[in-house]
Amino acid sequence: MNDKQRRGSERVQRVIMYMDTPNEDFPEGSKGDTLTARLRELSAQATALDAEREAKATKRRQGTEGREETRTALRRMRKSAWDTYKAIAPEHPEIRGLFESPSKSNNDQALATSVRSYANAAAPHSALFNEYGLTPAFFNDMRLKADALDGYAALQGAGITEGVNANAALDETLRQADEVVERLDAIVRNKYRDNPARLSEWESASRLERAPRRKPEDDDEPPQPPPANG
Repeated sequence: MNDKQRRGSERVQRVIMYMDTPNEDFPEGSKGDTLTARLRELSAQATALDAEREAKATKRRQGTEGREETRTALRRMRKSAWDTYKAIAPEHPEIRGLFESPSKSNNDQALATSVRSYANAAAPHSALFNEYGLTPAFFNDMRLKADALDGYAALQGAGITEGVNANAALDETLRQADEVVERLDAIVRNKYRDNPARLSEWESASRLERAPRRKPEDDDEPPQPPPANG
């Protein structure tokens, strides 16, 4: 949970504890009892959604990390294939133009397409590349890593989308819980209008804690000295 969600969830827990002590003041079937039961349901739902959100965040991280590692490996393999091609070409003009020049600006989709084209183009000339130490297994591994890059990208994207959805559902659940607390507020204040101690306890339990004050960033740039005359 983010800080706002955590504070909302903690408020719900305090209200539930308050309503349960003493529970004889809100007997079974009373409005206070049914609203408290609803609050318990929403609290359990919020806990489940937070666990789901964290699972999606893990999924996103796995996709991101796998994508970065595979991208690095593919760029290294593509460079090896390109350098080998450049070494072979002077003696074998028939393969000139076999590979397109690699570009550092390629996105992941273009990178995957590029290495697949390298592997396909090299296949009819596997004997030449094998002489220089790049076996068919090397190019097959390139293909597999290109597939893995696509898979990690999809995993990352799904984790992001599903995480956003879970987070939105968590926000909605806590919003509904806030509405229940507001309805309980009227019941409790009427119930304990002649009991200042219980009202004070209610106010403490139902109060939404303020967000912590933000500290100045440590990495703020210091003031720049005036330019030297000259």
